[in-house]
Formats: sequence, C-alpha cells, structure tokens
Amino acid sequence: MSPAAALLAHVEQLAHPRRMRELALFARGIAGTPELHDLLADLAARGPYERRVALHMAMAVRDLDHVARALAGPDLDLRRAALRAVRTLPVPDDDAARVLDDAPEVLRRAFYRTLLHARRHALADRLLPEVRERWGEREAAALLPACGPATVARSLDGLVHAVPSWRAIGKHHPGPLLDLAERRWMAVRHWTHAAHADPARVLALLERRGLGPRAQLIPEAFFALLARTDPGRTGRLLLGDRRGRRRRPGKTLRRYLRSCPDSELLRVVPSHEHTLACLLASLPAGRRGWIFRAAVERRGGPFPGLGALRLLDLLPPADAAAEARRMLDWHGSVWHSARARLDDPALPLRMTAYLPYDEASGPLAEAATDGDPRRRGPARTLLVECAARTGDPVTLTECVGGLAPRLLNERDPLRGVLPEALARVRPHLLTGELVPDLRRLSATAIEAKDSSAATRRAFGDLAARVLRHLDDPALVSWALETCGAVIARDGARGRLDLILRRGQEHDLLDVLRPHLDAARERGDLTPAISLARALRRRAFGIAELQDDLRTAAPGDREAAALWLAAGESGGCSSCWRRRRRRSPCRGCGTSWPPAAPTSSCPPSGPRSPSWPERSGGGHRRSARRCARCWRRRPPTRPGPSTSGTGRRGRWRRWRGPTIRPPPPRRSSTGPTTRRRGRR
Repeated sequence: MSPAAALLAHVEQLAHPRRMRELALFARGIAGTPELHDLLADLAARGPYERRVALHMAMAVRDLDHVARALAGPDLDLRRAALRAVRTLPVPDDDAARVLDDAPEVLRRAFYRTLLHARRHALADRLLPEVRERWGEREAAALLPACGPATVARSLDGLVHAVPSWRAIGKHHPGPLLDLAERRWMAVRHWTHAAHADPARVLALLERRGLGPRAQLIPEAFFALLARTDPGRTGRLLLGDRRGRRRRPGKTLRRYLRSCPDSELLRVVPSHEHTLACLLASLPAGRRGWIFRAAVERRGGPFPGLGALRLLDLLPPADAAAEARRMLDWHGSVWHSARARLDDPALPLRMTAYLPYDEASGPLAEAATDGDPRRRGPARTLLVECAARTGDPVTLTECVGGLAPRLLNERDPLRGVLPEALARVRPHLLTGELVPDLRRLSATAIEAKDSSAATRRAFGDLAARVLRHLDDPALVSWALETCGAVIARDGARGRLDLILRRGQEHDLLDVLRPHLDAARERGDLTPAISLARALRRRAFGIAELQDDLRTAAPGDREAAALWLAAGESGGCSSCWRRRRRRSPCRGCGTSWPPAAPTSSCPPSGPRSPSWPERSGGGHRRSARRCARCWRRRPPTRPGPSTSGTGRRGRWRRWRGPTIRPPPPRRSSTGPTTRRRGRR
C-alpha cells in the first residue's frame, strides 16, 4: 500500500474536524522532506477528494509552489478552494493573478471578494485596467472595493453607473464616496453606508440636499447613528422631511419628539390629516391638543367632511367631542355627494361615541336595541367604549348590566360583540361586579349549538386578559371556568404559559379534570396532548399530563416529543434517555418503551433491558437497539486515534438474526393496485 493510500485509510473514519487536524499535523511532521513532496504529488494525481487533501496539507506547511499549481490548474473547484491561501498566505501576486485565466464569472467574483477581505490593494489596482478591458465595467466595479483609496477616488466617477454594491464601497472607502456625493447628485441610500466614518459630514450633506424622494428606504439604524452625533439636528432633519412624515415616524424621531421644543414642532405641523395622525401618534397625550388646533389654524379652517374621523382616537376628550359634533352636523345637514359612499348606518354612531357619556348614552342605547343588526352590533360596542372612556368602573358595570339581558337571546354573530369590546378595555375598569353577567353570557354563548369559533375566541381572549392582569378572586374564577369551557370545546390553543400566573396551571387542570377523565375513558388523549402543548414548560411538573403523554408516546410523535422534552429538562435522578419510537430491537426482538407506569418517572431499581442506555457517539442508533445488544469495539486504530471517539468506531452492533414481519399474503380475489388492471 502506498503512503498516500495508507494515510487516506488512516483518516477515513475520523470526523471532519479531527481529520483535517490529523492531516495538518502529519504534514507539518514531515515538512521539508522529499517524502512530503512525493506524497503531495501522489495525492494530486488522484481524484478530486485526494487533490483537496493535498491542497490542505500544502497550506498547512505553507508550500506556495503547490498552491500556485492549484490556482492555475484545470480543476475549477480546487481553484476556488485555493483562494483561501490567497487570503491567509503570502502568495505572490503573479501566482494569484493566474486564477483569472479562463475563469468563469463565479470564480472571478469569488477572487474579487478574496482580494477585498485580504486587503491586497496593490494586486487589485494592477488588475483593475485588465478586468475592465476584458470583462467590462460591471466586473471592474465589482473589483473596485478591493482597490486602494487613490484608485477608488480616481475611478469611481467613471464606474458609478455599474457599482453592484454601494455597501462595500461605503464600508471600505467612505471618503471617496462622500466626495462623490458632494460633487454630483446621488440617492441618499447609496451613501448612507459611509456614515460610520464621518457622521457629522453626512449630516451636513443631508441638511443641504435633503432626504430625497425615497427616504422611506433608508434604514432606521442610519438615523440612530446620526442621532448619537447630534440629536437636535437629526430630529429637525426628520421633521422637515414632508415625504417621510406620511408614514409612522421611526424610533429616532419618536425619541426626539418627546423632548422637542414647541417652537420647532409648530414650524413643521402638517395640514394633511393622515400626516397629522402619524405625528400625533408619536407625541405624548398632553401635547396633542394644541398641535391639532395649530394644524386647524394653519389650514384656515376645520378638515373638510369627515377627514378628522381618524384623529378622534388621538385627541383629548374635549377636542374629540367638539370635532365629533361638527362632523355630525355636517353629515346630517343636507344631501351631498359624499352620502353615496358614506351611507353607513354605523357611521353616525361612531361619531356619537366620542361625545360625553351623558350625551352619547341615550342615542347609543337606543341603537343597541334597534331592529337592524347592522346598527345593533356596532352600537353595543361603541356604548362600551364610550363608557370605558370615562374611566369609571361603576359606569362600565352599569353599561354591561344593561346590555347583558339583551345578549342572552341574540344570535351567534352578535353574542361575541360584548366580550370583544371588553377585551379592549383597560383592565383596571373590570371589577368583580361584572362576574354574574359574564358567567351567564359565557355559559350561554359557549354551550349553544350555533356557537361559532369567533365568539368562543372572544370569550377566551377576555378571560386571558383577566388572568394576565387582574387578581380579583371572582374574576379569576370566572376566567378559569371560561378557559376550561373553551378548551373543552375547541382544544387548547396558543401559549397558556404566557397567560397563566405561577401556579394557575394547576387550577386550570382542576377545572378540566372531568373533561380529561371522560376523554381517557374513551381512549382519547388528544385533549391532554393539546393542553401540554399550550402549557409548554408549565406541563413538566404536572404528573397527570406526563402520564398521558407517556401513554400516547408510542403512537403519537407530538406526545413523544413533549414527553421527551419534560424528561430532558429535569425530572427525578432515575430518569434515563427516552426515545420517541416504539419498535422491536433487531438484536433480541424486545419492544420498548415498556408499559406506562403511574408517574412520569420510571420505577426505582435496575433498568429494563429493553430500554437503550445512554451512549456517547452511538446514541442516535440506539433507537433500533436495546442496551444489551450493544458492545464496545476494541481499539484497533494506531497512534492518536485509539481513543475511539469517532462516531463510526465507538459502538459495534451485534449481528444477530434479523427480525422482520412476514410479508402480507396477496389474496387471489382481493383488490389490486397494479397498473395492468384492477380486480
């Protein structure tokens, strides 16, 4: 056997990292000897894998002649692998430039990136004219970031139309890029990558040029960098961008608006309602009123028609009520052309809901008992929202008490109106006095035959909000009952571990225990699996759920995964490695896992031989073997590889009889799926 074949056989069964290390150490051990030269020549004359091994050993001993032959060889994959030597070793420029001889575009682009990361500016400067002449300006622009600053400053003007990556230019040559931006117009997004080098210069350039027509494409991190240099100038720049103010302000502008002087805000107050809505949403609630009045004064009058309808949620109560009265007068005054598209029965109710509660409760309560369901449903939602704006829990309780009796006999689409509205109310307004009405409503809506998933989801969302934010015993008890009823009807969904407080998972289990027991009697463990999935880590400490998961693990992959996750995260000290599939061992024929015990942990005492023991490199294969069918392989590798840490050599299978089920009999009269015909 030749030295090359012996070396390859020696490292064949090693993992890749250790194989590369062994090859490098062996090459350095025989560096400078004719043996290494003959070995590299023998490997280079073989296949692609052997040539890659030879290149790796040559790079380990810094054999630049072998690397130069690989860079100019016919194997294009080997050429690309040898580019790492151009980046890490002092390969001569002439040898490195031979990569471009008859090289495809992919290899050329990889070579340009190598020159960039290796900072070989001299070689890139020398190759730039040749690349531009042979392959055009597009490839020359791709090579430009690897060149020196002087070459970039001299050539960037002629290649500006072909630059494929302004990020690379701005990162490695910010000075020439900013010089070019000052000489000629360029889109801001092209030279934002140079801001890290000189933020003050970039900020001054933006103040002279502006952000441009496509400012929304500029990343927020760019403005954050400028704000660290000068927050005031950056905020004024963003406020002065009239195109960008039509979108929601970014984090940098919102941070500036919190401390922006009133005089600066007054200079940039917009007159368009959508732009004004974006600005008001970024301001504290105490500064929105006078900003709105300043915008109306700048316009010379109120917003036409219903243009201020989207602003009512953002305005103080007094300004919102005044604007709502004006729009109600305009909408109900005379017939106008806008009525053709604004003839919505709920539209006047939406404006009425922003009036004071004493003034709005009468029309809304009358509409809540109207015969038209298009007005009845929105009116009830708006009445609850109007009561919640008062901030008085008593007013909200009286409002819900007046609506609850009417909802008991409603059809399903209107049953979910009240819980949806209450789920958007601030939690501190919900008190225990709401529990009797909520209990009657939830029991009727969830248990009804025509109950829809949307209605049950609305009650579930309200219960989750109560559990997450409130600690009133009556409300918490109702919320647990409602969650249990929804889970019993639809199964557990979402993330209950993010909703329930510590210990409430046991209270929820007590509520669901009759439903889970009934499902176990039917042999259905799906409710337990869905509950464990929704509880996530909270289910690890519930032995009842873990028993159900263990019972369902052989036939359900999700149950097996949840059960294994609980075992790997903790459990008792006698827990061992568990497996997900139930299949007979190929060695002895035993099946595992065994029958489920009464708890999630195995019984104390010796382990069952049908379970796989924990193993180092071979534990992935133990899913097909039991513990007594594995044997240690004696160390047969010479030298440093006798430790047996390789994945292939750590364990040896017992080649016992293969247990296979007999093939099914094919009936002479039964159906067949052969293409020739069917019986």
